[in-house]
Amino acid sequence: HGFIENYDLVPFQDAFVLTFFYTVIGIIFFFLFWLLYRDVKKSAIMVFLLLGYQFFFGFINYFGQK
Repeated sequence: HGFIENYDLVPFQDAFVLTFFYTVIGIIFFFLFWLLYRDVKKSAIMVFLLLGYQFFFGFINYFGQK
């Protein structure tokens, strides 16, 4: 989001590092949820919900205040 809207202000290297960080965190949580549920689909849904909450927390918080 920051890379697209502020293309000239966000260096590619910073955007790449952040993408790599979220990918690694997603994979770690996927395996943790897989150990808990022993189901690939349930694990993927839980990671999707967790990262979705992380990415859209600001919007959800701002929307709740209006």
